[in-house]
Amino acid sequence: MFPFPAVFTMNMVDWIFLVGVTVTLVGAAVAYIGFLAWIRRRWTHASAVILRYRITRSDDKEHGQAFFHPVVRFTTSEGRVVTVVSSFGSWRRPWPRGAKVNVRYNPTDPQCAEIQCFGSTWLLPLTVMGLVVWIWTLLIYFGLWRS
Repeated sequence: MFPFPAVFTMNMVDWIFLVGVTVTLVGAAVAYIGFLAWIRRRWTHASAVILRYRITRSDDKEHGQAFFHPVVRFTTSEGRVVTVVSSFGSWRRPWPRGAKVNVRYNPTDPQCAEIQCFGSTWLLPLTVMGLVVWIWTLLIYFGLWRS
């Protein structure tokens, strides 16, 4: 009769657990978005050039998944030339060598810099929100928490 029959068979403890997990995950995503907003207000912009890629492998295994971390060079507002390896790695090379990208960097520590792109900004919050949706789908629709 109802599309989500498990909703009506969950007891109060299950609901409290489900809401607690959801609030925790959404809170983590919101905190990260707040951190990004703080960075945007406090960190300085610069134009950078992709020099090359540093390749790391998952699990530090020889045949693990390769991740490409861009190595960028930019000039700070004080005129200092800085070369940084991005902490954000991708399974592909998103930019060709020599491509110009925008970076944000901490003016007190220019080695702390990030390339401004969709992945480095939104990947973590969207992953957390997707996890929340996935958990709700499993628990409610498939009724894994039936009494």
